[in-house]
Amino acid sequence: MSQLMQELKVSLWKKRTISILLYIVMTCLLLMISVLYVKWFDVDTKTESYLAQYEGQNIYQLSDELTGEREEAYWDNPAELDLFKKIYRAFSMAKQFSYVISNSQAIGIQEYKGNERLLDGYEDNAVQPEYMGYSFPKAIQINQEGIERFIRLSEGNLPETDNYIYKENTPIPVLLGSEYANTYNVGDELTISYLNYPFKAVISGILEKDVMIPNNGELEFYLDRYIVLPFLDFPEPKDAEFFSFQQKHYLNAINGDIYTPADPIQTRLEVEEITDKVGFSEYQIIGANDSSVSIFISMLKQNKMLLLTLVSILAAFTVLGITIASLGKWNLNINRYATYLISGATYRDIFTYLFVEMFLILFLSICTTFVFISLIGTFPPVYYMGLIVVGILLLLFGLIPLVLQMKRMNLVQLLKKV
Repeated sequence: MSQLMQELKVSLWKKRTISILLYIVMTCLLLMISVLYVKWFDVDTKTESYLAQYEGQNIYQLSDELTGEREEAYWDNPAELDLFKKIYRAFSMAKQFSYVISNSQAIGIQEYKGNERLLDGYEDNAVQPEYMGYSFPKAIQINQEGIERFIRLSEGNLPETDNYIYKENTPIPVLLGSEYANTYNVGDELTISYLNYPFKAVISGILEKDVMIPNNGELEFYLDRYIVLPFLDFPEPKDAEFFSFQQKHYLNAINGDIYTPADPIQTRLEVEEITDKVGFSEYQIIGANDSSVSIFISMLKQNKMLLLTLVSILAAFTVLGITIASLGKWNLNINRYATYLISGATYRDIFTYLFVEMFLILFLSICTTFVFISLIGTFPPVYYMGLIVVGILLLLFGLIPLVLQMKRMNLVQLLKKV
């Protein structure tokens, strides 16, 4: 064993450039085979999202990336509002996944009757003082998907589907957390200010105790002390004030959670299909947006036959590389091998040296591939076994010319070359 290890060290160091190149080619091939496998068999990589699983589904956070000049363009260009409305409606109507908006944003209420602990900032001793008759309790805006998925009522009713489309002069149905149960009643009317715009509201229900919803990365966000406003879809603004309000409102529409059983790769593809149609790209999907997923996505977008062609070419280069490397090492170290043979070693021993050396490079390539794949997801066991088998087969094919050359050469011929 010590002699084998010494032989490996010497051989790898003398031809390290060839070994490195062979390692790179092998790794690229195995990665391309992985991509082809996912694309050909439509594999679900079964990865849990960045936020972990919730009731059998992955949660991915959608977040806009409006910064600098792009953010200024949003506020200055009226067309941007229409774009964000289209995005919100497209996500809300998506069949591939569920899109939930839960945006905690205090509202103003005139003639507020609730306890002080229900006011925004109470826990941090930073309650906003009453202003123009408005007090500012904790509130959260949730879209229809979120309300129907998470909200349970002790009394009253959830908003109807048409309540999520704003109608002028029609009170907005709101839901109150369980700590409001002894303060307000279903049917009470309120005058509220949401994002500094006045609305009439009516209490349509009181939540059960300990109702919670994932919000801003927190899976257990309790709503006992919150007022729940439905996230509304608004018509064209009638004036500058209503336009400014809608800009602020719809900016929250691109900051929600995607609920889906799909893995990060499939989720990215589904979201990009929607955003490409709308023409919006300034966003990221937390949990499905790291560099490894992005690289894998770009590969998956290639045509199957193109991928198959690339895999075939890389496989041929890999076999050729193994052949050249093994024959090159044989010719380079022929003096030392002759000494081994004279000392009692066999051709099988020499072949074992070279095989182990090539297998070591293959092993490193397989490990690198598995590490990269682990960043993407957990593949089926058949994938891992298949990739190992493919690697070994390529190695054996590449070593066939070496075996044939060794069979043609006897010890006398070998000594003449020395």
